[in-house]
Amino acid sequence: MNKHLLSNGYARVTARGIIFKSARFTCSKAIRDQWFEKAAFEKEWRVKIIYTLNKELSAIYIVASNGDLEKCNRIDDSKRPSDIKLQLYFQNIQKLKAFRNMQNNDAYIINRDKKKAGRWKN
Repeated sequence: MNKHLLSNGYARVTARGIIFKSARFTCSKAIRDQWFEKAAFEKEWRVKIIYTLNKELSAIYIVASNGDLEKCNRIDDSKRPSDIKLQLYFQNIQKLKAFRNMQNNDAYIINRDKKKAGRWKN
């Protein structure tokens, strides 16, 4: 990156992506840390960024508190799913998480009951 062509700014983390200058971006940190889900169910927030001063704006860089940069790539809006599809996607993710929690709880209860049954046999 040529430091002479860089500028500072702020982007907004939303359920629809990281928004900067009406463009949407994503990165592995946002996906890994579930930023978009948090923005959908809690509230949106701003992140400090660095971007190149070119017309296409294909990437931005999130500035971490320790100064590290995380590259975020632009999302092609022409292939963007509808808001209804996005909402259904997030609802299905939440259902899957609830189902996984239910399975974990069921496994815990079964193991607990097996231990109790073993104690009664003695």
